[in-house]
Amino acid sequence: MGVRAFAPMAKGDDPSEGDALLAELKARVAQVFSLEDVEAHFEMALAYQELGLHAEALGELGIVELGHGLDALGTARVLLRRAVSREATGDLGGALMDYQRVRAVDPANEPANEGYARLAKLVLLA
Repeated sequence: MGVRAFAPMAKGDDPSEGDALLAELKARVAQVFSLEDVEAHFEMALAYQELGLHAEALGELGIVELGHGLDALGTARVLLRRAVSREATGDLGGALMDYQRVRAVDPANEPANEGYARLAKLVLLA
C-alpha cells in the first residue's frame, strides 16, 4: 500500500476529489486505530483540527471520551479540544459548557478561561 500525499486544495481543483481523499483517510484511520487506542484518536483529532476539519475532530474526540482511564486533567485536555471544535462549528453553547468544565478541573487553564470569557459575552447576552 503506497503512501498518498494529502495536500490543500488548489484553485481549480475538483472539490469531490478532496471529499474522496478525506473519505479514504477516514477509512484508513478506522482500519489502523482500535477504539481502545485513545491517544491515537486524540492525535488524529488534533490533526483534523489543524486541517480545519472540526466535525471530523469531534468524531475522534467522541471516541476518546468513550475510552476509559482518563484522569481529570486528561478529561480536561479532551474537553478543551472539543470546545475548540464546537466553537469552530458554531455550537457556542456546547463550547461554553466544555470551557466551563475545563475550568472546574483546571482553574488556571488560560485557553479555557479565555474561551469561556469570550463566549459568555456572546451566548449569555444573546
